[in-house]
Amino acid sequence: MDSIEYINNDCLPFGKETTIEEAQDLFMEYGFSHFPVIEDQVYLGVVSQDDVLFFDSDKRIGDYLYSLKGFFGKDIDDVITLLEIFAKNKSTLMPVLDGNKKYVGYYLIEDIIGLFTDFPFLNNYGSTLIIAKDLDNFSMAQVAQIVESNDLQSLALMVTTMEKEKVEITIRLNRDVTDSLVQSFRRYGYEIINAVEADSYLLKLKERSDYLSKYLDL
Repeated sequence: MDSIEYINNDCLPFGKETTIEEAQDLFMEYGFSHFPVIEDQVYLGVVSQDDVLFFDSDKRIGDYLYSLKGFFGKDIDDVITLLEIFAKNKSTLMPVLDGNKKYVGYYLIEDIIGLFTDFPFLNNYGSTLIIAKDLDNFSMAQVAQIVESNDLQSLALMVTTMEKEKVEITIRLNRDVTDSLVQSFRRYGYEIINAVEADSYLLKLKERSDYLSKYLDL
């Protein structure tokens, strides 16, 4: 699923010359938790609703640049990364930057949660397995081939941990993990982390989605 399709530009970002009164009105109208501030397409940060509502309405955003926070998403980020940024910053809106760090729009949390909850690995019956291998020797194509050679289908393949010398891959399967699949991965030099641990990881993703959904209802 491509999150870039959900980049929003309905509301223009604030600039340094935006009055606090204008910003307060927008926050009251739309209920955003944060909103981006830019100058000549250069991203300066986000200002929060909690701060703006107590700023002097006769002043401008430029008078409060010290209060800005710097979080953002990139237009190439996957849904899981975006969810983590939203959760970490307790935000309902996230500015989006391109590869040149130019502001291109913003994501809304409800759109990203909608993408996440539609993932087949959350909604379809199956099982989850985490495997690991040396970073220089793993191949996603090989992982998919091993799964298919054991008469299983992979609903999702994700690199969930990448360290200096090792990579961990989470596989969501259409059926229960079989012993023959485990043995096949071991023959190709993959370490089996733990199927139970994989289910725990999936549970954490679901809990994070539930947390964000509840946060929207506050």
